[in-house]
Amino acid sequence: MSRTAFQLIVLSALLATLANWHHAHAEVIVQIGNGTVTPGGTITLDVMISGTAPEDLAEYDVIFDVTSIASQAGTALELAALQNESFLLDPNYVFFGTDDGMGAPDPTASAAVFDGVPATAIASPTRLQVVDLAVDAAGDLSFVTVDTPRLLTQIELVHNLGAVDPALTVGNTFDVSLDLFLEPFFFDFDGFEINVDSSISGTVTVVAAVPEPSTAFALAAMLIVPLSIRRRKRLRC
Repeated sequence: MSRTAFQLIVLSALLATLANWHHAHAEVIVQIGNGTVTPGGTITLDVMISGTAPEDLAEYDVIFDVTSIASQAGTALELAALQNESFLLDPNYVFFGTDDGMGAPDPTASAAVFDGVPATAIASPTRLQVVDLAVDAAGDLSFVTVDTPRLLTQIELVHNLGAVDPALTVGNTFDVSLDLFLEPFFFDFDGFEINVDSSISGTVTVVAAVPEPSTAFALAAMLIVPLSIRRRKRLRC
């Protein structure tokens, strides 16, 4: 083997090592928001993505799981049957303006389809898959640089009461987390996988429903009337 050929092999190996080193050190952070839901109500959680250093993200494929922390038997926090993919049109969405799901939603579809294929897929009432990639105006693969927090997706959830008294569910808690075993997959433009530095789960707490203003006024009126009657009786004595 000539000296030049050997040098080229060494240089190629060095460049590959440097590339792998770069991609091993630029990682993403995924954070799921917390929230509260009333008994039998609905809630939407934001999922944010950021980077330990600027990273070029071209595609992602992630799965989220919903599990009970402490809940009344017979109740559950589940995925809404129809996930509204309006997050694709949010200016803070990580692939906003470049995502493969560009366009208006199809109201006749079973999910909020933007490009013929929904970005979200419900594997079970408590398991959600979300997939998207960046494309340019010609439809070719592209990328966006991830650094500061951007919106990765939104998860729409429904509190299922079953036949349980709503009052018994107040204080129940549920966990929403990123599946770190089968997924997630984050890729850059060159096809390198981007590691997850950390994943922060979200907690959903069931809280008592706040009475509507009209209901509150009605309750107040019911309390005021007896007090007024007692006051008039005292004045007559």
